[in-house]
Amino acid sequence: MREGLDELWWCIVKGDLGKYGFNVYLLRDFEGGAYPNVMVVNGRLMVRTIFSEGVGYRGMYVGVVTTGAFESAALELAKRLRGGGLTVVVGPRGIGKSTLAALVLWRALNGGEVNAVVRVGEVNANSEGQLENLLNGCRGDYAAFCGRLVILYDPSSIEEYKVPTNIRATSVRGVEETLRYLTPIAKQTPVIVVLPSDVANVLSEDLRKYIEGYSYTPNLKDEEFLSEVIKEYSGCTINEDKLRGIVENIIKFDE
Repeated sequence: MREGLDELWWCIVKGDLGKYGFNVYLLRDFEGGAYPNVMVVNGRLMVRTIFSEGVGYRGMYVGVVTTGAFESAALELAKRLRGGGLTVVVGPRGIGKSTLAALVLWRALNGGEVNAVVRVGEVNANSEGQLENLLNGCRGDYAAFCGRLVILYDPSSIEEYKVPTNIRATSVRGVEETLRYLTPIAKQTPVIVVLPSDVANVLSEDLRKYIEGYSYTPNLKDEEFLSEVIKEYSGCTINEDKLRGIVENIIKFDE
């Protein structure tokens, strides 16, 4: 009976918030939902990667590498999530910020630390009150249904990375308005924001200074991690000297 009521309640919530660009994901629908390029196979998080092939591009799913600097970053982000408040993950485009957030949130959902993830789009006057209504309800009459919620704001569309030529400038004005809306909410509900460095660097001065105190910039230029990524993504056995040379060249890039 209770399970049926939970299902009905979340179904209503998802439908209502979805109209305003707020999408709610439980563990069972996080895969392929919060991040469309993520899936789970035999208990392992997989991510869809894109590589060039002839005149086009082809994608395949590979396992998320959880070693070295990436695992350290995941543990740090998980610690911040448990502590609550605002966390802004900042770094160059394409280094794995969204994959990092997906891994940490999936682990939190899978471990029962979090009941649902609410992914928000850009906030406007019509949508502001809807999220607040949910959060107020979850702190009051509907606390038994909600459990612990986490808000995720990752404005870089996954479409940008499906085909590299789709990469576009993120709307800075929209990001600023959404951040100003989310920062007071983070005082009571954990908020994870994922921002490319080029966007974070051009925010208004007051907002940039404010989020500096909540920013986390993972350093993923780690030989152990990058070596495992190359082996996982390529599926090949590579001579250690050649592998070391590839890693050294990759570390030179900013993105």
